[in-house]
Amino acid sequence: MRLPILLALALLSGVCLSVQSQKPASSVKQQLFTVSPKSHQVDQDQLSPEGKEIRLAAAAVKQIALEKILVDEHLFSSVPKESRQRLKDYAIRLATVESAPSACFAPDTPLEIVRAHHQVEQSIDRALSTAGLPARQLDSRWTSTATDGAGQNIQGLPVTLRWSIVPDGTPISGGFGEPAAPSNLRARLAAIYGGTTTGLASAQPWFPLFQEGFNNIAANTGLKFVYEPNDDAIGITSGNAVTTQGVINVRGDIRISGHNIDGNSNILAYAYYPRFGGDIVFDTADNFFSVTSNNSIRFINVLEHEIGHSLGLDHVCPINQTKLMEPFVNTNFRGSQFDDIYSHQQNYGDSLEFHNASRNNDTSVNAAPLVVVANTLFSKEWLSIDSGIDTDFFLLPATANQLLTVRVIPSDPVGQGGSYLEGPQNPDGSCSGGTLFNPTNQNDLILDVLSANGTTVIASATVQPAGITEQISSFRFPGTGNFFIRVRGGAAASVAQLYRLEVFLGDAVQIDLASTRLDAESNSGQNQSPDPGETIRFGITLVNRGSLPASNLRATLAGPSGTRMFSSMANYGNLAVGASAEGLFTFAIPSRLVPGESANFTLNVLDDNGFSAALPFPISIGTKPGSLILQDFDFQGTVPSGWSQSVVGAGAAWAISTTVANSPNNSAFAPSVAAVGDAFLVSPTVTVR
Repeated sequence: MRLPILLALALLSGVCLSVQSQKPASSVKQQLFTVSPKSHQVDQDQLSPEGKEIRLAAAAVKQIALEKILVDEHLFSSVPKESRQRLKDYAIRLATVESAPSACFAPDTPLEIVRAHHQVEQSIDRALSTAGLPARQLDSRWTSTATDGAGQNIQGLPVTLRWSIVPDGTPISGGFGEPAAPSNLRARLAAIYGGTTTGLASAQPWFPLFQEGFNNIAANTGLKFVYEPNDDAIGITSGNAVTTQGVINVRGDIRISGHNIDGNSNILAYAYYPRFGGDIVFDTADNFFSVTSNNSIRFINVLEHEIGHSLGLDHVCPINQTKLMEPFVNTNFRGSQFDDIYSHQQNYGDSLEFHNASRNNDTSVNAAPLVVVANTLFSKEWLSIDSGIDTDFFLLPATANQLLTVRVIPSDPVGQGGSYLEGPQNPDGSCSGGTLFNPTNQNDLILDVLSANGTTVIASATVQPAGITEQISSFRFPGTGNFFIRVRGGAAASVAQLYRLEVFLGDAVQIDLASTRLDAESNSGQNQSPDPGETIRFGITLVNRGSLPASNLRATLAGPSGTRMFSSMANYGNLAVGASAEGLFTFAIPSRLVPGESANFTLNVLDDNGFSAALPFPISIGTKPGSLILQDFDFQGTVPSGWSQSVVGAGAAWAISTTVANSPNNSAFAPSVAAVGDAFLVSPTVTVR
């Protein structure tokens, strides 16, 4: 189901399946159920005076409706005699117990019984609706757990839930109209799989099946499940969530039990929504679980389906064997499917939200760390923002000049394409045909890369509409350190958007100009400076500051108009990371230039690994090249080697900035200050001739 359970619904979107179901008679096995609360349960002491009046008025209205039902001879004469008392008990339960379950039937149940029970439900529903109080409301999520405490009612917030298996003999009330009887789940499991009815549950041969069911859901959501080995055997009773809530070292939040519900066939299990305890009851008299083929896929799928109800999910339609939360058990797949995971993630977030001591990755401080191996694609399927205001931060360490390609791809069900049919059960329990739901365009995704401060955007992808992949390609990191990938919504939509995150961090060559020198000159004066019209041989040293060795590095020199090139190309060969090499270039300075003028030359560099760059450098005519200082500030640190800085008064220290630069990637920057002060940046000594 694509939305979590909504508190605003007046009627439970059903746990009953009518006889008009398309399910073939041979597939009547089995319908899964969840208990429906009759109204929003609040302790009487917590109600306002107005609330108490509404509660009393509703109780009175329900009593009147019940009295009319009990004297309706036509209603009771329509059902077989053996079913009349059960129908009366069901009507009394609906009218007097706030968390009473709705009665549910298999498709082969006689039509008159289904209609009679439905008439009882509708009579009380109509009475309550005229009193201004909805008959059924659905809980959305866990709001309090043994581990996290209260205050958990935040969409998308992960929680930790403890689960326990009750000892045999634990009292269970008739949550679905069945007689109250103690749990005999362990005895039933021992009969199927072996083991004992006492002792540690975790030591029994069937225990890994329970572990698998909880692990399957945790692997794709922000939920963390912890097995609670203790259970104090306090009774499992409809609506007793307050008295039997989970307590560490006492009992789990979700308690699993079983007894005879309706014998073989029909109901396999039922579960309570989170507000009513989240407990699960299996039908231990059903032979359905005796078939253990395919590693007990029957048991696993029923268990995981019921855990879905315990987490707040309702049934979803249509019945087409694509979703675990469909009303009928299905063995065409194992465990939760896309639609089920979508709902869980809107309620509890995705699997990377829960990391270290954090339960969210909504800020750079709580960013989820990514383990990305250079030159290897990292891919994580089924992450999500739970709404348009949710933001996911991911921590990504990188080294200077590595190339980043990152994509956020809206998710859809594997093998189903984009849209699929999805909808609720009808009020009478039959399955709706659903409507087309496109999970790829529920929210417009925006992709950013942030600097080490976690706020400055250094790359972004925002142009694609909802449903289309956003991508940042071949972004070159300006330095070494921790950077951040941020995924956020482009609109204030209240629904989740699942996505796949792909990150490729490639090692890259980065060639910079390290130094130049005047190797030879043609003038007889040999003044060690380039003069107008003079032929010179220049040595240019290149350094590989990247993270990948340069292969077959070569360079071509280009000069201003009038430059005559004699040797404009040099091959630097293979240049290891951190290594440098010199190339020699011979050319004649244009005679039109005058001493003191600057001639702008460009060295075009490329290698076999795809690196290419145009490296500019000026030559000052009539000036000794040794006096030229080349500094582009492309490094990590405070100031370059050989440079110094000082601050006077309120001046702010110089820093390296990636925001604005004359040439990529960095520049030196001194921030503005409010008071008077000076900030000095001093270069190495320059010889003036």
